[in-house]
Amino acid sequence: MSAKVERACISSKTSSMKKLRPMGTATVLSRAKELQLVEWVNEYRRLGAPDSALMLHFKALDFAEQAGLSRQTFTASWAWRKCFIKRHRLSFRARTRQGQKSPKDSAKAVEELNKTMKETMHKLDIQEAYNADQTPIFFEYVPKQTLNAREARTVWVRSGGKDKARMTCMLLGSSYGSKFTPFFVIKTRKSTVKKRTEENLRLRHGFGKTLWKEIKVLQELHGAQIYGNSTGWWTSDLSIKWLDYHFKHRPEATLLLWDELSGHWTPEVKVHAAQLRVHLLECLAATQVSVSRQMWRRSF
Repeated sequence: MSAKVERACISSKTSSMKKLRPMGTATVLSRAKELQLVEWVNEYRRLGAPDSALMLHFKALDFAEQAGLSRQTFTASWAWRKCFIKRHRLSFRARTRQGQKSPKDSAKAVEELNKTMKETMHKLDIQEAYNADQTPIFFEYVPKQTLNAREARTVWVRSGGKDKARMTCMLLGSSYGSKFTPFFVIKTRKSTVKKRTEENLRLRHGFGKTLWKEIKVLQELHGAQIYGNSTGWWTSDLSIKWLDYHFKHRPEATLLLWDELSGHWTPEVKVHAAQLRVHLLECLAATQVSVSRQMWRRSF
């Protein structure tokens, strides 16, 4: 026996093994049951649901019980899972896309949106369409994965404590590829004096006198419009100011893709848009043709 162990230690393939037994002596699932397990994995992925190692472990035990194997006989061990994944060309991956709609559903929604856009532009004799895209910007982004020593049980990543702090950004692009001044909304304290609060909103985008001096410089430096309120969220009042800034001096009628967020579709916003001859076309934020966001990303 000692000679057998010594021979195993010489080879890099067997030197790290905890158990040494001939190939094929372990209890495994039949090929038919494994194919059923693969189909279960594929079905979950078609629905967009994640499959974890623990889910695979328990599902394999369920299939083993159906085949008459007890949990003492077949344990769905780590080694079995590793071989199962290798046999069927599977791997654990970090997500690259997240959403409530599948890529197929999104493509269909985009196709329907394009059709509606063309019909509306032809009906209203509009030559150029605009796309507004509201998106959050987080002050700190910590990657979900990092290189680390294999032996470490805890993988610690330093954080600045701002991973949930964010501001709101509104981008605007046109069907001709033009991009326009972005709007940013950040969280700021409101004055306790009502008269001063009204003055800040009217003259300084919601900021106090001292802070406005810095904000004004940043606006001119980066070619942006920066507003502040107590939540850092987009509001209907901001929608009206945004419409005035971009469309008040345009004599021709325009089409604007406008997602279904609460601050976008209030009666005041719809009336004001109609006065500016801006035709609002509602579209789901998850399936919106994000022309503006793509163009702005290309500029960095």
